[in-house]
Amino acid sequence: MKGVYGGSVINALENNVPKPKEAIATAIEAVVMRHKALWIDAAIRYRDALVHPGRGTQQLMFEIRVESLNGSPSFLHAVPPQVDEIPIGQYAPDRVERVRQFSAELLKELRSAA
Repeated sequence: MKGVYGGSVINALENNVPKPKEAIATAIEAVVMRHKALWIDAAIRYRDALVHPGRGTQQLMFEIRVESLNGSPSFLHAVPPQVDEIPIGQYAPDRVERVRQFSAELLKELRSAA
């Protein structure tokens, strides 16, 4: 699956699994696909946008807000980075929780196959 985040893993789960392991591969693929749709693909896009800003743009992690005061710029405050209007201090812990949920679901499937 070219052009798809995790495409080689998904391809392996769909096409390169021994017969006795097909059921667990299908279950694992379902967990991966559910979490890809929920948050993984978006997190990868956001990471890419932060690491590789668009052509001709500058990367700035904090927004500095200023106003004109008597003809001179005056600092108002700094705004921390955001992801889709979600402050990074809220976004990051939520992603950690999603990773925990993903890991728990994946381990559950693996244990049921053992």
